[in-house]
Amino acid sequence: DGGSYSSDEKMIARAKELGCTISYATKHDLNMLTESRPHQGVALDCTPLEMDSIESLLEENGSGDDAETRRDRQHPLWLALDEIIDPQNFGAILRTAHFLNINGVVVCAKNSAPLSPVVSKASSGAMESIKVYQTNAMHKFLAKCVDDGFNVVGLANQSGAENVSDLSLNQPTVLVVGNEGSGLRTNVRRACSRIAKIEGGSDKNGAGANKTTSVESLNVSVATAI
Repeated sequence: DGGSYSSDEKMIARAKELGCTISYATKHDLNMLTESRPHQGVALDCTPLEMDSIESLLEENGSGDDAETRRDRQHPLWLALDEIIDPQNFGAILRTAHFLNINGVVVCAKNSAPLSPVVSKASSGAMESIKVYQTNAMHKFLAKCVDDGFNVVGLANQSGAENVSDLSLNQPTVLVVGNEGSGLRTNVRRACSRIAKIEGGSDKNGAGANKTTSVESLNVSVATAI
């Protein structure tokens, strides 16, 4: 119900090619089905996506360093999310990770946002394409990555942290970002081989060094993208 006729016809034709059952509904019915979330006149009923468990990145095709996902990057780059619980943040991170060609994403099996319609919407469909795994013990998983030769970089605004702009991908790397409120847990932080931070204008020497700002941190999805 609604939408461009030509677009609807193409979508219906493609759905038939894939063997989907097509049902027509009123806008009211679609609003009820989607709990009044934006749907552009279309809803798809499908089975939930499940995350595979992973305990070592070497399980994933030798660090996931394959020609299809690598493109011009010499070394694989993975993303580890330590208890990201907001589905909007999770979806935005997956969208960025897919756009920037990250090899894969690993999340905590507990206390993390699940793969859901909200996450899929926020990711603009990237959730359906990027590899997302779960691990039962993030700190043990990261320690294993270090043992396997990965450079595990935790993102945290702490004293002594390196400027993220100075980092280079000269070896297989895992970037670790923490919870929206509390950041990286202590055991996860200790498992990282390096800690990096994003410097704002008030962190740098020279002009602007003495400026004060009411914004002391970035949203986790924005920080991850940077």
